[in-house]
Amino acid sequence: MLSHLVFIGGPPRSGTTLAMRILEGHPDILGISDDHVHESWPLYYYGDHSGLVADLRRGLDGESAQSKLSAALIRNNYLEGIADGPHTETLPLSNLRQRPDGRMLPADGKRVRRACPLDRIPRNTRICLKSPEITHVLPQLAQTFPGAGFILVFRPIIEIAESMLRMGNRISKVAVFHKRWRRDEVAGDKNAIPPAIPPEWRRIWSQADDFPRCVMNAASYIRAIAEYSRHIPKERLFVYNHVDMRRRPEKILESMAEFLKIDAEPLLAASGLVRKSSPEISADLVKQNEKWLCRLGMERDLRNTEQLAARSMS
Repeated sequence: MLSHLVFIGGPPRSGTTLAMRILEGHPDILGISDDHVHESWPLYYYGDHSGLVADLRRGLDGESAQSKLSAALIRNNYLEGIADGPHTETLPLSNLRQRPDGRMLPADGKRVRRACPLDRIPRNTRICLKSPEITHVLPQLAQTFPGAGFILVFRPIIEIAESMLRMGNRISKVAVFHKRWRRDEVAGDKNAIPPAIPPEWRRIWSQADDFPRCVMNAASYIRAIAEYSRHIPKERLFVYNHVDMRRRPEKILESMAEFLKIDAEPLLAASGLVRKSSPEISADLVKQNEKWLCRLGMERDLRNTEQLAARSMS
């Protein structure tokens, strides 16, 4: 089963959830998620910075990583946590999942998860897992799961940072983005700085307010895509800009289907999920973004990431 994994990553607020939604509706794909925004807790749980990504950062070996992921996804010879859809509606309901901190997942009233006996999963079925955090351990994942494919989504850093700031201000029940690291700071958490922020940015982080931190957080993912994608063969990597998905979803989805070697029609049928409008961003935030990207030295990383996207579409 682990020989047909597809990992979805890229910065938060870049379209990774949309990619998961589109792919999990394909009859040759089973999407595995644990919460209401389609994150895979076995990969990474933001609440306590735990999961496979954190273990790989600490040097977990490949065999142990495979065993840990398999144990999290498979119970009693059933693949658990499958997203509900037309091609999975006949499967039995999955067991209720617990957060890694032990609390039960609250019902959101929208998502149903299924379980499938392993012997009923066709050999060509892709198992799709999504977490933005996989972006920071791409070389380790590629080596640990040599048959896995990687789909990475990004968009302009100003759009990511503005969305992080807006969502952090709007959502009160769950600590997101800048509220998450504010909460960690108040609690005295040593991980208040996101673990993937480059060491050379940490002094800047400690002196910055919310929006520059959103810029740095977003930029750390773009830098990871630019740097770590070099370790993955072209045939295992698909990178695209969410702006292009807004402008020409059919082209992106056809190329994605070709990359995965699946029929494009079910993906194209889901193109209506794509919102084609661009976000409205104030001139002040645009100016701040340019200032901070210059200070972080992101020009080469941005250029290399765009080149990766162009290569995926060629």
